[in-house]
Amino acid sequence: MHNIKILQPEEYHVWDQLFAHSSQPHVFQRLDWSMMLAETGEEGYKLLPLVYSQKEEVVAGILLLYSNGINGRKSFSLATSSYCSPVFSQKLEYDKHSHTFSTYFIIKELLTALLQTVNRVRLNLPPWFWDIRPYNFLDWKISPYFTHTLSSTDAVQPDHALTLDKKYLCQTGKDADIDLWLAQVAKKRRTASQQREKFFTIAKRRIEWLQTHQNHRLFLLRQADTDRTLAYLPAILSHENKTAYFSEPLYISPNLELDTLPGFYQACCNHLAGGFTHFDFGKSRTMEISRIKDRLNGRLMPVFTVESPDHAANATMSDPYYPY
Repeated sequence: MHNIKILQPEEYHVWDQLFAHSSQPHVFQRLDWSMMLAETGEEGYKLLPLVYSQKEEVVAGILLLYSNGINGRKSFSLATSSYCSPVFSQKLEYDKHSHTFSTYFIIKELLTALLQTVNRVRLNLPPWFWDIRPYNFLDWKISPYFTHTLSSTDAVQPDHALTLDKKYLCQTGKDADIDLWLAQVAKKRRTASQQREKFFTIAKRRIEWLQTHQNHRLFLLRQADTDRTLAYLPAILSHENKTAYFSEPLYISPNLELDTLPGFYQACCNHLAGGFTHFDFGKSRTMEISRIKDRLNGRLMPVFTVESPDHAANATMSDPYYPY
């Protein structure tokens, strides 16, 4: 006998308990993370924690934000840099790639219940989410892409080809550097100045939250002789699974040699290797960026974006400021 329910605010501790005992936790599944996104973003986002119970024991769930879109239809959608997937208790042993039918059934029931509340959904599954059959048999649209991952044992190897040239420095950014970086990101958004100002304000609030919880690091590639910043590389730090999630680098200097970037990536990983064991470099916008990540000698992992059947045919509301 199973039961599916939406947690009310006074029951949010149930999600925290599920998360604390989940088999593959990461920062994007945290309740306070989603609450922060709702509070710092534009008005209209609400929290939806959906949990699945067996014999009155919560063993799985999914947590997302939704907003009321056109004609009151509810939709969920975040930028492609996020990961959102069901959470499983250790009891289900999902991380062992076993008992697949039992987890398949739970995912199917969660997705069915989810679409009774939210009309349109787009989720980006993390690399470890290997069973996409429920999305397939429920006629969700499945779009593959790839991310590069690296383990700390690989990252700290003294590979001469990936040593940062002595004319460059890899440094961590301070508050003033973060402001300059956000201003550059806002400048590249090709939107009206008012929208750029809104982006800066929302992004600043989110980074302040991330810094307070020690979940953010901004790396700078600088020229050693002039201290000029050439590129920025931000990372969200997930202490739960000791994984650093990197975003795309932002180049400031048009004359930056791209062959420098593998060494920059390696230096960032080495800097974090003491507290983090895995690194996720995310989706590459171009094949050129993908080839740069290839040189890190990590793993090229398939990742899937899944969209509910109603999603593709209708416009959705999204959070344009995620993750910053």
